[in-house]
Amino acid sequence: MKVIAEANGSPIFETDNLLGYSLFNSPYYSHQNLEAIDLIPDGDFGDEALSPVEGIVEKILKFKIPSVTTFFKVMDLESRDFKKTDYEYVILIRDKYNKKNIFKILHLAPKIKEGEKVHVNDVLGYYIRTGYYSFWASCHIHLEVKDEHNPLRVKNGYKIRPRVNIKRVHEDFTHKTYLGIERKILKRTDSYIEIEGFYRGSYVYGKYGRNKTCILDGGIPHMGYGGIISNENIEIGEDVYFLGIKIGKIFKTFGKIAIFKPCVKIFLNNIPMRGISFIINLKGKNKNRIVFIRRENSFINSDRVYLEILSV
Repeated sequence: MKVIAEANGSPIFETDNLLGYSLFNSPYYSHQNLEAIDLIPDGDFGDEALSPVEGIVEKILKFKIPSVTTFFKVMDLESRDFKKTDYEYVILIRDKYNKKNIFKILHLAPKIKEGEKVHVNDVLGYYIRTGYYSFWASCHIHLEVKDEHNPLRVKNGYKIRPRVNIKRVHEDFTHKTYLGIERKILKRTDSYIEIEGFYRGSYVYGKYGRNKTCILDGGIPHMGYGGIISNENIEIGEDVYFLGIKIGKIFKTFGKIAIFKPCVKIFLNNIPMRGISFIINLKGKNKNRIVFIRRENSFINSDRVYLEILSV
């Protein structure tokens, strides 16, 4: 079994249906503090969710979701325009490998029961679309690693450390303020368009500081921040670049992982978008999601689109 990340000695495994994952593609506190990972399947809402962890189910709780529209700037009323459930479940699983750790899992309707042993690729439940989502978000498992004494607290989770293999990217390191480029469309919905990626393999690469290579993760500017992963320590105040364009500045660092404040605007065919999303892709083609400002019928009928990124 392949370990894709760990936290305080607790391994998180790649499942058979895993498409990729993201540390920073969310507005919530745990993601902004490297205390959560979203595991994104090759599937849809209602599909079976496979376990990325091993252990014993300690507790399953059902609760009504509070109004979150005022929590974050990204949670405007238009972002909430979709059919959703008002209830959420939290599944607590005691880790097999570090029994003082509890996995906290959200966004599933559980099929398992308390006291049951869970192995990697066992069915935990079914993906549900809850009020914690935005209209453009795909189904996923939200996972945190917590101390056994405080598994339900929003704060004080253990830091998630992904296992990635970063290769130095050799490209022109320029300081452009604008990029216009045509890309092939891979998928259309009423919420976003997926376009072909810019690099081969699993990662979307960027640069930071003095021409150092990093992996980009997160949604910019619509999430209000983005993340980078590096082989080297990252300093607060360093600039972040994508395809030669400055896209942000580091304001919080966790050693070789950091988050930045974005400074870009995204357009498709001269039409403003909410932003562009990056994930750690593990299967299939490298691709990027361009998120609409509001849900609407696709305004692009061709097989290609003109993407513009403007540094502001």
